[in-house]
Amino acid sequence: MELDDLMNARHVHLSDSWEAPTVFAGAVRDDQIALTKLLQDRPDIAVVDPVRHIADDLFEFRNPDKIDNTAARRKFLDAAIHDGSEWGTWVYFPWKRAIVRFPNPDDHWGLRTFRNRNLITASESEVLRAATVAVFGLSVGSNIVDQCVQTGIGEKIVMGDTDTVSPTNLNRIRAAMSDVGLPKVVVQARKVSESNPFVEQVHLERGYTPSSDTVLDEHRPDVIVDEVDDVVSKARIRRYAQSRGIPVVMVADLADKAVIDVERHDQGNVTPFLGRLSQQEFEMLCEGGGTEKERRQALVKIVGARHISPKMLASVMQIGTSLAGFPQLGSAATAGGALASVVIREIILDRKMRSGHYVFSPKRILDLQRDMSIPATAATMWNFRTYVRR
Repeated sequence: MELDDLMNARHVHLSDSWEAPTVFAGAVRDDQIALTKLLQDRPDIAVVDPVRHIADDLFEFRNPDKIDNTAARRKFLDAAIHDGSEWGTWVYFPWKRAIVRFPNPDDHWGLRTFRNRNLITASESEVLRAATVAVFGLSVGSNIVDQCVQTGIGEKIVMGDTDTVSPTNLNRIRAAMSDVGLPKVVVQARKVSESNPFVEQVHLERGYTPSSDTVLDEHRPDVIVDEVDDVVSKARIRRYAQSRGIPVVMVADLADKAVIDVERHDQGNVTPFLGRLSQQEFEMLCEGGGTEKERRQALVKIVGARHISPKMLASVMQIGTSLAGFPQLGSAATAGGALASVVIREIILDRKMRSGHYVFSPKRILDLQRDMSIPATAATMWNFRTYVRR
């Protein structure tokens, strides 16, 4: 048989949906019975059991004053091993066809946030844990979700995106080639679950739509993150947030820069987009109006043309000719995700995080070489403005 025939014979279509992982408490009899039946019925399911590593870290978490006590550590590990399958929690991930041992939910949370202390105190960690975060747009937004989960922010996450993962997304989304073609919501949901299966997830596969308001009202996020491309959706997200008093965070990755907008609608009368659009322009977008030219101009105003590098300006004008899409760097997306998670943390902890337009510029921080000479920059800006107005 030729190679192509062999490959075609084994070609599989991976599931493009997400199922919440099934959690089995090791010490609960009914869960033991259900887990036994699952393994008997499904011989293809693998079991992953890092019990020694979990127990070792858990010993240090519970006994920081006995880290060097070898006898106490051995006794703790032996007790965990002796309990067998009753120790901890077992989680079945359908898309991996695997059952993985975890500690119980509280211990898992403790281990995941152990190294945050005392940079984040135990009481602050509990506040962050109880939060709900909504993220719309899972390109840069996926990095924000990643950082929030790593930090321990949110026992509930609302995620919305309409797009699927493509090969060109892989420079800024933590995904594998085997994820290409899958909905971004599904890929991100699986990552969240495998990191912390106890996080509740709410998915909006159509992204932000007028019907999303009902879902948001039900789950009442503490912060809404706007990472959508559509400027109409951006406006409508802010209209909703303003009416409910919910802060909005937006990150734009512009070449090496990460530009962060913070709108504290929970602290009084904050103008949507921090006043960079007129009220008339804002209302026009909320109603779905505006020509393509007007929407493009609005987007440039929102981001701020002064933050766009000459290379980026020149690149935008080549979209549809020599470029097929908007250029983005994974390093900027990752930096933006990290900074956004800090902003979200400070908002949830009710610290002094003011509304404003914040710019993270590695070139300025590291004193790197500029892209072009001043005359070339001015010429490029002129050409860009002509492009936007056409």
